[in-house]
Parts: sequence; structure tokens; C-alpha cells
Amino acid sequence: MSQVTGAVRDAWIQAGRDAWPAIAVEPDGFVAYVIERAPAGASDDELRAVHAADLWLAAACVCGDAAACAAFDARYLAPLDPVLAATGLAPHQIDDVKQELRKKLLVGDGDRPRLADFSGRADLRTWVRTAAVRAGIDLVRARRDLPADDEELAALPAIADDPELLHLKDRYRGELRDAVTTAIGALAPRERLLLKYHYLDDLGVDPIAAMYGVHRATAARWIVAAREALADRAQRLLIAKLGVTRSELRSIARLVESQLDVSMRRLLQ
Repeated sequence: MSQVTGAVRDAWIQAGRDAWPAIAVEPDGFVAYVIERAPAGASDDELRAVHAADLWLAAACVCGDAAACAAFDARYLAPLDPVLAATGLAPHQIDDVKQELRKKLLVGDGDRPRLADFSGRADLRTWVRTAAVRAGIDLVRARRDLPADDEELAALPAIADDPELLHLKDRYRGELRDAVTTAIGALAPRERLLLKYHYLDDLGVDPIAAMYGVHRATAARWIVAAREALADRAQRLLIAKLGVTRSELRSIARLVESQLDVSMRRLLQ
């Protein structure tokens, strides 16, 4: 657990109260909430840089505070329409995505609310926008009822301008490279060839399907399955290596996802 000075602790609490004066959060519980999500051994500067005001709102929402949930919806979910429209979703689909986000982020689905995974290392607006775009991509793929094709495969990596991902990438660069290298070595020969053809040789779904004498939907399904198998192995290796906390698990998974394509192009050579 990171050590927090009294000055940092007081700054966190003050930032939360200033940003959300109508939302009450118990101070000691809030400090414990922030520390649980801080990286192990974080420096004083890193702890000061935490988006404490965003975490104040998130903590209240996770505890089920109605006023906090309403404020979160108004500030972060209501303005998502232009962001989601840019992914090609129709208006009724945008409403579906926002409703699904409300359920996952604020209520949970048989588990704790997804908002509990927000660590405060990125600002909450960027974090929510990232979650929204990825949910939109998932909805488009599900509604088509088809495996991902070339265009969808290109859309799978996480948004590159996420400050939290950039922070994790810088911190765990060597460990990430080792995890992906080991995971690639554990792939079945056909999985490795499929990923090489698609990501290194830049072959689309159609030529790969012709090469194996299968329908393009089958080839696309194979490519997605191989990529997911690689991501899953790399995530498990990285999590085991780092010994991360539960609150960091999803961030590590997103880190692997965001860097996987670049790593594959380099390592599959």
C-alpha cells in the first residue's frame, strides 16, 4: 500500500468537496478508496496527480448515492451522443449503449459496478468516453451477428490517447514485451500463421479465406479467436508477473489490448 502524507490526504479530500459540495463522502473511507487504487510504491508526485475530484464522485456512485449517480449521468453519460455517433451508431443504438453503460458502470451485472475500477490516473471523462466507444463497437459487432471483418479488426485496439494507458505502458514496458513474447511462443502453429498473415503481411480476410479454402466469416472468426487467445495469455502472464490488485486487473487487460497489434507486428517477424 502506498504511503500518503497528511498534505496529500487533505488535498484529495478538499478537491472532492470543492468539486462536489452537495455529495457527502466519509473522508477516511475516501482516502482508503483512493489508496486501494493507487499503484504500489507510487511516488508523492504520482499521488498528488490523482484525479481526486473524479474519484470522490466515483466513490459516492459505487456506494449507491442517488445524487452522485444523477450527477454522473448528467455530466458524463448525457453528453456521449456525439462521441457514439462518430462510431457510426444510429440514434436508437446510442440510447442502447448509454443504457448499457448506466447498468454496467453504476449498478453492475452480478458483480460490483464497473465504475469501481476507475483508478483516477486518467480523468473520468476520458475513461467514460473510452468505455463508451468500446461498448459501441461491441454493439455493432453483436447486431451484425457476424465475426469481425477487416474493418472491425482494425477497430479492436483501445483508444490510444488514454492517459491511464500511457502511464501503464511507460511503467510496464519491459514486462509487457516479455508477456506478449511468451504468449506468442505458446500459440498453436495455425494461430501464429494467421496472425502473421493478417498483422505482418497485411493480408485481408478474403485472401486468408482463399488460402485455407474456407468462407470469409470462418477466416475472420479464426483471426479474432487467435488474437483473443494471445491477449488472454499475455494478460494472465502480466498479471502474475506484476502481482496487481483487483482494481488494477481491468487496466492491465486494457494495456495489453491497446498495445497488442504493435507488439505482434514487431515480434512475429
